[in-house]
Amino acid sequence: MSNYSPQFKNDFQHSFMYLHSVPQEENHEQKILRQCQIPGTLSFRLLEEEGENFLQYDFSPYQSMPVFFSQKKMRLSHLSALFLSLQNALRNMEEYLLSPSLLSIDWEEIFYDVENQQFLFSSHSLQRRISGRRLICPFWSRYWKILMKKRKL
Repeated sequence: MSNYSPQFKNDFQHSFMYLHSVPQEENHEQKILRQCQIPGTLSFRLLEEEGENFLQYDFSPYQSMPVFFSQKKMRLSHLSALFLSLQNALRNMEEYLLSPSLLSIDWEEIFYDVENQQFLFSSHSLQRRISGRRLICPFWSRYWKILMKKRKL
């Protein structure tokens, strides 16, 4: 499979998300993302099958945003938790000297931790994305810089 659309598979004990078309060579950022559990992000495994690399995320204890919010209305508390979770994930990635562009804000790739009332983001170093698929864009980078300046005041 050669697209960036996530695929979801569930069994009785686990729920997985797969992202295909991962570059063959593992770069520095991908190694850090794979080896370090960065708070606010989902950990993943780099797998190979039939000569194709793909990422496997185990989101078993969490619910995907489309599923959770198809059953429940999004409230202000959820929206607040979403932006706070995004801020924390970006701050944690900064500690590992990782670019904000590695964090996916695609609706299907964000998961809700009901118990802790926070959101978790998938992160990956896929360089090329097809239209309709988004990673943190320059807007979010500017937002982050403004937010950090306000914290220093």
